[in-house]
Amino acid sequence: MNFTRISVEEAVELVRDNPKTAQIVDIRDDQSFETKHIDSAVHLHNSNLPEFLDLIIDDGLHAPNANIATLIFALPKLKSDGGWFIVEDIQSAAIPIWEVVISILPSNRYTSYLIETKQGWMFACQKMQEDEAPET
Repeated sequence: MNFTRISVEEAVELVRDNPKTAQIVDIRDDQSFETKHIDSAVHLHNSNLPEFLDLIIDDGLHAPNANIATLIFALPKLKSDGGWFIVEDIQSAAIPIWEVVISILPSNRYTSYLIETKQGWMFACQKMQEDEAPET
């Protein structure tokens, strides 16, 4: 992964010149943010976190119980307009568990897939926009 450290001034310029693709978020505590922050910065906290998470990939323990714990944590934090949650490297023996997960996820809020790959299986779940959710 390549990255470049930039100054605050360069960050402000980047956001000013690219308002649709760049945004400054400030993760500091409330008091620090209120004391001083970049004018265009968004204060990132638990209540607005879903506005920023388009994709969450679970590449952790590769155990269904751990994956499901991550799923429970992640779904409320995904963007409500098409955010994705992915679990990769699922073993064939765990497929019945994931079929149950798919069956209990509300189909009017999530579209879920089990995808066979060269190394095993992948679970993908997309959070639907409110206006895209089918009638149930």
